[in-house]
Amino acid sequence: MVIEHNTEENDRLRWVSDNLPSASEKKSRPYQRAVFEALSERLKEHKRALTHLATGAGKTYIAMEWLRQKIANGTVNTNKPIVWMVHRSSLLPQAMKELFAIPFAERKALGLHANSIAILGHSLNQKLSGGILLEGENKSTLVYFTTRQSFSNIAHQFKRTPSFIVWDECHQGDTGDFQQGPKIIDLFKRKRTKIIGLTATPKAKSCTFSDLDVVYSKTLTELIALGFLAKPIPIQMHTQIPWRPETGMIRNSDFTNLKVLNTLKRNQKIVQHYVDNKRKYGKTIVFAIDIAHVETLVKLFHDHNVTVTAVHSNMRSSCV
Repeated sequence: MVIEHNTEENDRLRWVSDNLPSASEKKSRPYQRAVFEALSERLKEHKRALTHLATGAGKTYIAMEWLRQKIANGTVNTNKPIVWMVHRSSLLPQAMKELFAIPFAERKALGLHANSIAILGHSLNQKLSGGILLEGENKSTLVYFTTRQSFSNIAHQFKRTPSFIVWDECHQGDTGDFQQGPKIIDLFKRKRTKIIGLTATPKAKSCTFSDLDVVYSKTLTELIALGFLAKPIPIQMHTQIPWRPETGMIRNSDFTNLKVLNTLKRNQKIVQHYVDNKRKYGKTIVFAIDIAHVETLVKLFHDHNVTVTAVHSNMRSSCV
């Protein structure tokens, strides 16, 4: 039994070492520091706070840095942990990496290690770590990671009272009290759990957050004007592929018909356009539909003698 335990422990240590590397200390931007202060002020007297920031502004970093402060001062502990909840499992690797993306000495001081994180949901844990990470409630976890689908199945059995539930992309599934997110939040209504919502696309109608809960808001236009985000410059290209965005009922505003865009003809046009304008563009980020699309584009770029590196959620951090 001891050998089995040590093997599982070593597997977790190895997985964290490979997938959740430490990083040098980051310097927060002025608006990010303003969010720290706004969250602290709001949650002194209230139980809910919503942060609205455009995509790319660092919502995950902001929340994790703020939560690390709460771990440091003892507000968060294994009896009063954090639950980080998303609507899609592919968002969790980024959140987990951000939690650990600090100098190793700081990680050690905070008690962040292989046993201080856990996954809520068996199939979710299999998908994220092959079942290697801790699963379900336990005595050593500071931060639980889950999807609202997985958490909705077990939230009523959750014995601990989370200090905070962070609902990332909270605009997803918050338009009716029949949906999973609001139901989960309602289960913790009578407890001391505080709810933090993160979104780039606030809904006009929310079942969880009111206008008074919005502690900070910065739009894409405002962050571009401040020089923190790049101004997009649309270029129209004719691909002869008719397409109109469609959204599903479950994921609300997520496009559900993107895969039809992954065609050889369209991909060749993308790559050829970059090759023709390589000197003008220089270093460039190309966003893809999914991992299969990433790998297809990488091969095409290589075929055109363009140096390119793939970055996606299924790859080991040490390979990036």
